[in-house]
Amino acid sequence: MHSELINRKELGNIRQLKQKPDGIDFYSNDYLGLGKNHQFRAKLHELLREYPDAIMGSTGSRLISGNSKIKMEVEEVVAGIHKTAKALIFPNGYAANLALFSCILKKGDVIILDEKIHRSIYDGCRLSLATRWKFKHNELDHLAELLKKASCRTTGNVFIAVESLYSMDGDIAPIREISELAALYDAKLIIDEAHSLGVFGIDFIQTLDLKQPVFARVLSYGKAMGLYGASILGSTTLIDYLVNFSAPFIYSTSMSDFSFLALKESYSFLEEQPQLVSELQNVIQNFKVIYNGNNRINPGPIQPLYFTNLLELNQTVKRLSAHGINCYGVSYPAVNIRYPCIRITLHSFNTLNEIQLLTTLL
Repeated sequence: MHSELINRKELGNIRQLKQKPDGIDFYSNDYLGLGKNHQFRAKLHELLREYPDAIMGSTGSRLISGNSKIKMEVEEVVAGIHKTAKALIFPNGYAANLALFSCILKKGDVIILDEKIHRSIYDGCRLSLATRWKFKHNELDHLAELLKKASCRTTGNVFIAVESLYSMDGDIAPIREISELAALYDAKLIIDEAHSLGVFGIDFIQTLDLKQPVFARVLSYGKAMGLYGASILGSTTLIDYLVNFSAPFIYSTSMSDFSFLALKESYSFLEEQPQLVSELQNVIQNFKVIYNGNNRINPGPIQPLYFTNLLELNQTVKRLSAHGINCYGVSYPAVNIRYPCIRITLHSFNTLNEIQLLTTLL
């Protein structure tokens, strides 16, 4: 362990825990500002006064003492909002992906992943006996080639897994086209919506009006929703299967009732405050107009700035920090070793002056 830590330090990509600094936020996932929204916080305080006992721990797995009427009602609300049969709530997106992929993939199955999909999905797949392939990021021809190969080689199920909005590159997957390919080759599509949830409204996938059903969707509440937790959405059979066979669900203590109530409140708050999405889009547009140093501006809040070497990246992060701007430098193994980047994230609360300061310094 010591040797590996020394090696990482020499490479310049050692990770260390630090206190959250003061300054202008261009690095958190609080895209709509709910994490610091005083109105939202006040609603949660009111909720706590109404349900004071809900803040305590659940005392066990949901299959033993950790379930409640509140939890089941909130899951019904989430399923209704996203127009799916059932929802199952987990403590975080990592746990949800681990639970889903480790459970449903069997020996003889093939799972085809976008090469830039989140680490939690890779880890879930590693716990299964399925064959795992990667297709080039957002490249439909390569995906089609692998689907054709899988249809000839396996008698098991074929799955495709993508993110709707990618956490590091910030670009959007061609979901419609991928859905059509899945239907053509009888594959099951799974979409991780951690970074798109709330950013384009309550339900980005519904706006696409897909002709084919999605096998499973994973939503994470630790980004635009301002809280923590995650949902797996799918058929009654899928959710019942997870309850019966998914180890991360069966053997984990449930979140508190208050955590579930807070998630419900977050949905209601965003429905009452649609201008937050418009404000975020205005910030993205302002960034696009002012900043000409990047050839591509993403439609979402994540705007990566790529570097050729770590030294230059780390120096830039330090210089931005010296001017009161918090950005995060991302390097291997979180991203490809050839493409370290500053992951700039934009928020509904970033002002024009803040954007001008950031772009001027860059």
